[in-house]
This record gives sequence, C-alpha cells and structure tokens, in this order.
Amino acid sequence: MKQETVVAVVFAAFAVVGVGAAATGLVPTSGTVAVADGDAPTVHVTGGPDIRLDDGLGPQQNRTTIETGTATIAVTGADAGSVQVDQMQGPTTNLSKIDTSGEEMIINPGDKPRAIINGSITSLTFRNGTLDDGTADFSYSSDSQATVEVGGLEAGAGAGAIKKSSGELIETAVVDADGRVRFDELPSGSADILIQRSPQTLTIRPESSPNEKIGSVDVEIRFYVQDENAATDVITRSTTNGEIDMTGLPDNESFVVQAAAGGWGDRTIFVDNLFEQQNIYLLNESTTTVTKVFKYSDFSGEFPQDSTVLAIQRPINGQFVTVQGDVIGATGEYRATMQQGERHRIVLLNRRTGESRVQGNFRPLTSSTQEIQIYSRNDISIVSAGPILQFSPSTGAVRAAETTFETKIRNRDSPVKSATVTLYERNGSQLTQIMSNTTNGPGQVTQNANLTGSGSNTAVIEVEYELEDGTTSTRFENYSIRKQFGNANSLLSTLGGFGNLLPEQGFNAFQLVSAVFSSILFAAGAASRVRLSSEGFGVVFVAGLIGWSIIGWVGYGLVFAAGVTLGALVFLRRGI
Repeated sequence: MKQETVVAVVFAAFAVVGVGAAATGLVPTSGTVAVADGDAPTVHVTGGPDIRLDDGLGPQQNRTTIETGTATIAVTGADAGSVQVDQMQGPTTNLSKIDTSGEEMIINPGDKPRAIINGSITSLTFRNGTLDDGTADFSYSSDSQATVEVGGLEAGAGAGAIKKSSGELIETAVVDADGRVRFDELPSGSADILIQRSPQTLTIRPESSPNEKIGSVDVEIRFYVQDENAATDVITRSTTNGEIDMTGLPDNESFVVQAAAGGWGDRTIFVDNLFEQQNIYLLNESTTTVTKVFKYSDFSGEFPQDSTVLAIQRPINGQFVTVQGDVIGATGEYRATMQQGERHRIVLLNRRTGESRVQGNFRPLTSSTQEIQIYSRNDISIVSAGPILQFSPSTGAVRAAETTFETKIRNRDSPVKSATVTLYERNGSQLTQIMSNTTNGPGQVTQNANLTGSGSNTAVIEVEYELEDGTTSTRFENYSIRKQFGNANSLLSTLGGFGNLLPEQGFNAFQLVSAVFSSILFAAGAASRVRLSSEGFGVVFVAGLIGWSIIGWVGYGLVFAAGVTLGALVFLRRGI
C-alpha cells in the first residue's frame, strides 16, 4: 500500500497526526463532506491525492482525520480553523496559514517527534531538535503570545529558548522524561528559536586576551530578584582554573559578580543572565587605565536609579559585551575603570521594565567625572562634570600681539584640590609650551604672552585639575590668533590697534561696550534713513554684532543670545 501522511484536525483540541499507513475503515472522498455528528465541523480538502475521511471515531465525534500527501485543509463550523501543510516529512515540517481558533493543534509528521502549538500561531517550521548546535530548532509567527512544544531532546536538561537574531533569552524550561520541552511565553511576531542547554560555568578571562583564562580567582556572586526590597542571595565561590561552577544557581536571573584576583584589578560586573553571557573579564594591573565617575540624574522616572543598571561594554571577538556594571543605587553614581583609548559604550537597563538604552561609543582618554542626565526615554545626555571654568578673553580669537589670558577656577559639586593651567601655541601638529602655573584649590591664573608673529596659529589653554574626591580630568580652551592688519592706516587696522592705547585689564570690556553701542548707533542711523519697524531695527542691530564678531571684538555667544531674544520678541508680538 502506498505510504501516506495522516492529518487530523481536532476541535476542543485541534490535532494534526501523522502515521505511516492508512487506518482501517477509511472511505475515499473529496470536496466538502459533512461529518456524521451535526455538532462537528465541516472539512474541505484541496491540493492532495488519495484524500480519505474517517468519521467512525465513536465518542470523539468532533475529531476529523484527513489522510493526504500535501494538502490545504480548511475547517468551518462553530470551532472553525485552518492549516496549510507545505511540507510534512523531510528535514523540516512546514505549516502555514494556521488558524487554531485559540485551541491546541498537534502535528505528528511520522519522521520526527510531534510538535504541539497553541494560541495565535500562524506559521510553524520545526526539525529534529538538537541542543546547542547553532541551528534554529523551530521558527514561528504569531499574532500574540503563543505556545510551542517540541521533542527529541535530552531528558532532564535545562533549556532556554534563544532568539537567533539577537541572542536574547525568551524563556527557560526543563526537558521532561520523554525528551520534550514546552515554551508557553513566546512573544508575538516572527522568530527563529535556538534551544540551548542551560550553562553551568562562568569563565573568568583577561579583557585584553579574551580567549585565555585567568587561574586563581575569588568571586562573590549576588543574585537580584525583581523586588528590590527583598533579600539578595549572595554566593561566594573560587576557582583555580578560571571556571566558576554555576550548577544549581538560577540560569535565567540577572546577577552581579564581584571578582578579585592577584595581579588583576577588582571588578564589579553585571550579567543579565547566563544564557546571554558566560564570560566575565578582568584588567591586568599593568594595563594603562582611566577612571570615570558617572553621576546619575533621572528627571523622567523612566530609569529610576534603584532599579537601573549602568553597564559598560566594549567589543570582544566582534561583538559588544558587558565588562563591568552594577545597579546605580541610592548614591546615584558609578565609578568605572577602563582601558585607556579602547572603544567602549554605555548601556542603561531598567531591570523592572526590561527597557534599555545604548548611549553611543567613546574612547576614555583621561580620568574625569561625567553626569548622565535623563529628561525622557529618548532624551539622555552625558556631560562633563567638574569645576566651573571661566576663560578670558571670552571670544574665540585673540590678536597676534601682547595678550593676557585669565582662567578662573571655581568649585561645583566636589571642591577643587589643585589645578595646573598650561598655555601652549599650536602650529599645525606642533605644540609648544609657553608657560604653566599651578593653584591649590579654586582661584585665578593670569598669563601674559607675546603672540607677535604667531598669526594663523592657535593658542591652547590646558587645565588639569584634581578634586577632593580623587577625580582628575583635563579641559581645553582654544583661541585663533589673528594677524595684525598690514595697512597701518586702514580702518580695521586702526580698530585692531586701538587697544594698545588702553590699559590691558580694560581692553576686553572696551571691546564689548564699543561693539554693542556702535551696533545700536548703526541701527539708529539706518532707521533715520529708512523707515524701520522695531523688528527691522533689531535685525540691523544683530547684523552689527555679527560684523564685530568677525573681527573678534564680541563672542559668538552674544550674537546667538541677541538673535534668540529678537526672535522671541517677534513671536510674542506677531504671533507664531
């Protein structure tokens, strides 16, 4: 007898069942056939040869079995549903256009363990499952949360459903004695799912040589539960071969590792779960490092500090992995030690909601304090913290002549312990030190430099400071050095040299006041010749400031502020 595939559709429990040969009592038929029980669904079959209908199932009168090679099966009635069998046997079994009306469907191809689906699954592909071989064990599409059960796995093994595209752990379960595993919380959408064995080992590796292992390490592991007020499990373990035995510990919970080893810097590392990361990384004490202190402020309520993890990641073996991190906690700050000059990125993770934000890449060059400020889930900024620095001149350009630079250093959050202010002249890539001064605590540093003949170069002020909390960092301010005008009798040359007639300390004030008043006079003169509205007068005034900014008498910040003020007044008067 020709081998056939039997497909059964069960309502109360949908089922598709496969056997190698036809059952007895089957009657060949085709088209639309009513089942003997009036309450049972009607079955319509197309697309396959040797279609047979069995309605002699006694008490299971709402179970209809259809035997065919490949067929499209549509069921109508009180419990209507449908499925298209694209391929029953072979390397994979493929079903599409599935509608189970929320009931359960069993698919038994005959050449591989049966699969069971439930919920709103619309398509399913599955194969003979194998743990940890890197190939998708099943693929599905669903309109809402769904269930998939497959077999052929190692009995008793812990297993996780991993989304192949992202490596995200979706759900964990234990393979039963029959080698079957059931995942009941598969999210809506489409996904290829790998079934992976529950990891039993956490490996300690050098960050700079991630394929090697670190031998003797003492490790404290803290497991967090969802309720931050509940007690935290703390497990202490050690290793002599670089591998921590995780047997018996939760494989689907987040945890923090505090690791210490002789010759290696102590590290605190956040791990979301063992399925997603089975390695942690330490820095050798001989590595050149910088320390960043991140101060955290959440003004949105989207990432509260008691449930938000700040994770530092860097690329290892082609992908970003977490090398350190912890829950921010009540102090609102996190101190990170990173290898200097290597690319890193910051990730914020709300453990309560699962929402995360990646804050871009950076290369840590100097130790400093930075502030992470959250105004909304899409408005997160990272800004430098430290003392308040005021530089004079306030413009971005100075004359190629005798010039005085003033740097004022004031306390902000943490008091200033000391600061060194160094003045350089940069010509292309060449940097020449002119002078350097040090102050203990906050204060003011005044530096006089002869920049004659340095036109087209750049004056650079470097401020290296140390705070009382141990934070160190460096800030820079750059000035373009403008050449003196060649024609001594020209208007610009006269204006440019006018400052030499004034006391050095008062020249910056003279520049600012002169530029503002001359711009007012310029606007008034224009208004006397052309009838201008108040808005027009303001436009001419701002244009005058722009002219003065070009020759460096006023800063671009003043021009910007004047423009914004003018725009606001226009909108208030005219309306938007």
